[in-house]
Amino acid sequence: MVAERPLATALVTSPPFSIMGVLHVAEHARASPLAHPGQTPVRVFAPHESAAKAEAILQACLQSGDLSPYIKELKVVEERPSPTGVNPVKCAYVVLQPGGLPEHGISISVHAAVGPVQPGLPPTEQTHYIEVSYFTEMQRAPPSRKRGRAGDAAHSTAAAAVAGGTEPTTDLPMGGATAATRQPPPPAPARRSLPRQASTKYDPPPFYSSLWGRGGELFNPAGRITDWSRAGYAGGAADIPYYPQLPAFNVRTHGAMANGSDDGPAFQRAIDAAARAAGPGNGIAVFVPPGNYTLLSAVTIGSSYVALRGAGAGRTTLYMPRGLKAIYGNATAWAFGGGFVGIAGSNPGSRKMHPIARVVQIANRGDARLYVSSTAPFRAAANAAAEDEWGIVPPGTLPRVPPGGGISGAAGGRPLPPLLLTAAKYAVAPAYNDGAMASGDSLDAYLYGDNLVNSGTPSAMFPNNDRLRFPFKVTAVGAGWIQIDRPLPINLRLRWSPAIYSYAPTVQHSGIEDLTFQFRWDTYAEHFDDKGYNAIGIYDSANTWARNIHIIDCTSGVFVGGAEFVTVQNISFWVTRPRGTGDMAELGVDGHHALMISHGAYNLLSGFSLPQTRYYHDVSVDALAHLSVVRDGSGLDINLDCHRAATHNNLFTNVDCGRCQRPWQSGGVNNRGAHSAANSTWWGMSSSIPATPPPSLPECTFGPLLNWVGSFDADVQPGACAALRWMVQQAGARQLVPADLFTAQRAHRRLRPV
Repeated sequence: MVAERPLATALVTSPPFSIMGVLHVAEHARASPLAHPGQTPVRVFAPHESAAKAEAILQACLQSGDLSPYIKELKVVEERPSPTGVNPVKCAYVVLQPGGLPEHGISISVHAAVGPVQPGLPPTEQTHYIEVSYFTEMQRAPPSRKRGRAGDAAHSTAAAAVAGGTEPTTDLPMGGATAATRQPPPPAPARRSLPRQASTKYDPPPFYSSLWGRGGELFNPAGRITDWSRAGYAGGAADIPYYPQLPAFNVRTHGAMANGSDDGPAFQRAIDAAARAAGPGNGIAVFVPPGNYTLLSAVTIGSSYVALRGAGAGRTTLYMPRGLKAIYGNATAWAFGGGFVGIAGSNPGSRKMHPIARVVQIANRGDARLYVSSTAPFRAAANAAAEDEWGIVPPGTLPRVPPGGGISGAAGGRPLPPLLLTAAKYAVAPAYNDGAMASGDSLDAYLYGDNLVNSGTPSAMFPNNDRLRFPFKVTAVGAGWIQIDRPLPINLRLRWSPAIYSYAPTVQHSGIEDLTFQFRWDTYAEHFDDKGYNAIGIYDSANTWARNIHIIDCTSGVFVGGAEFVTVQNISFWVTRPRGTGDMAELGVDGHHALMISHGAYNLLSGFSLPQTRYYHDVSVDALAHLSVVRDGSGLDINLDCHRAATHNNLFTNVDCGRCQRPWQSGGVNNRGAHSAANSTWWGMSSSIPATPPPSLPECTFGPLLNWVGSFDADVQPGACAALRWMVQQAGARQLVPADLFTAQRAHRRLRPV
């Protein structure tokens, strides 16, 4: 009999043919010709006429994302006669996503049914079907798996075609390794892995969280977890573009020599030329051919639809023999921001703008209807789906800093380029602090569970900042209300004077990709090292990206500040030999911030790797960062740093913490509030190092209203930190399904796969 509730239901229309019908993935009791005794096959029923079209239907479903929660890769490996004698059987090896189906090898048979399949189904669905049967590794070994980025895009566009397993982790002590033992491997972006398996000898039973269920059926937007599906470029509605590269915008055409002289000015000329020609529908890639290019000046992308692209990590290398301090002068800012290449625009705060309308009725977390002072601006808009922004006052611009960002001049110091001027205002923000608690009726207090824990006073630290920026699209307009396309992440109290503003970042759809950044090796002697060996900064922009980047011997890697819908993807780090000296050597760290997000929303860090190095803060969220996602990362001994200052509603999922000795180690001075504000979630932390015990949890004072889901130390039990209203769900030896909550949410909303 068919299960009462299908695992998935979808309407599919996909070239080169159209299927106007409903596909069901349902459990079925009838044995498959390929199934092992006692197992239950899974069948996909659809109206079609042949085995070839049946396979095409499955491929179409997979590519459209309808089955992406279940199947990651489909690859036909052989064809043999059908047991029915009607049509040939296509046998395939399938790599599975977590959720609803076994995690190991399965075979797929595609053939025509003989007679009706299931009473009550439409006649077309009784005639032909696709049947999926599976086996465990104990019964039949699947093809060998090895982590890596797949090169065969023909298998599926729903997800990267990867073949699983565990890559070796270089387990070297952080001090004492020779240069020979820590030479860079063939540079490559971070791997994109399958969820890690607990064992190859048996399938551990699945663990489904009551916060999500098997396929999102238990998700409640007003509940404990947030909708993070729109984090990253275009909110998941489109893939990152790949712009054409034209000879006119090659850095060589503009004077780059790759001979040891400063190629920065040539890079900037090429970018500026592309900016004059680029526009909607006409994105341009500034190409950097293979070679080693020296940068002694920072390079800024300050316009939309421009990408700086190398020939690939390991083929195009940008070499920085000096840090920002040596070139531009001494500044604490270089410990917290800036880079040699970056994107900088303007993303105005509410003090520089006039509100379109004000919210006039209380709204709660999970609501999607806002009652406003006027609907005329939305009715008058030519495109009712135009993105708008609301902010909560006290309104503000970005942190006010002295001219030049408080950066003192140095002998031979140069004027700051736009990228570093923009970076400076974010970089000095961590210096603001105040010892008092936020007032009980303020937004700052609310974000900390109405002062369930120490809230500090972010309004004193960031006196000119909007407390929250929440971009959305208007989908409907009614009598005094607007409908928005996503649930509110927080309550709206009228005393905070929430208002709606136009969303107007000046730089969008630009990126940095396919490059190696290598710095002259130097020591990292103190926590706030300000030499400025920093690679990339992305500021005050939207729908921008950095991807496929390999970074060697940096102090800090990638900063994102004041931006929304940014994707930082496939970033790997390496040090040629240990950089830490003194206290930093004792801590075993080689730099300050590998990856950092602050002052923004809906940003995505995906596919990062630190295989043989540790940073003081491997991954940081800081300064009001919210609605952002950190996923699919791995490292020698990862820490996920919540840097205080009201970071809230963030997701950390499917992260391999390596040694797992410091996963929650976080920084920020104590009077900036607790490490995390409310509604952040840690989902599916694990280790690929054999015999590594699962992590425990941090102290209860880490933050309020937090969610911890996955396998933790055996002492971790549900009910931990109940006074702080934590939700702890212990999977133990069971396998958490889904292992990656973000990809499951994307699939649930039919958005683009990562």
